[in-house]
Amino acid sequence: MALAEASKTASWLITLLEDLHFEIQRPIRLHCDNIGSITMAINPRINPCTRHIATHYHFTREKIASGDLELEYVPSLEQLADIFTKPLGWSLFEKLRNTLNMVDIDSLVRKS
Repeated sequence: MALAEASKTASWLITLLEDLHFEIQRPIRLHCDNIGSITMAINPRINPCTRHIATHYHFTREKIASGDLELEYVPSLEQLADIFTKPLGWSLFEKLRNTLNMVDIDSLVRKS
């Protein structure tokens, strides 16, 4: 469901930016930590277990086929957005914070 919503949002942003005459480089890459979701979005085969949610992936599948979107698997422990959306343990928080090139404010205060 989150992948379908991200696809819709990315598509909307592409349209908005093109209306504002920005040049958009395609495909837009969406990072996903769920291999099952990626497989369902790419593979048009529907089985009885996924029949009720398959309609949400049609939009994403169409955007991938048209070259507007691209899916990339990123393991859960490397999902950069988690720092903004989930409570994290200190070590993972520091790892993601460093990936963003952010520093601990206390370390700046101590240097002054």
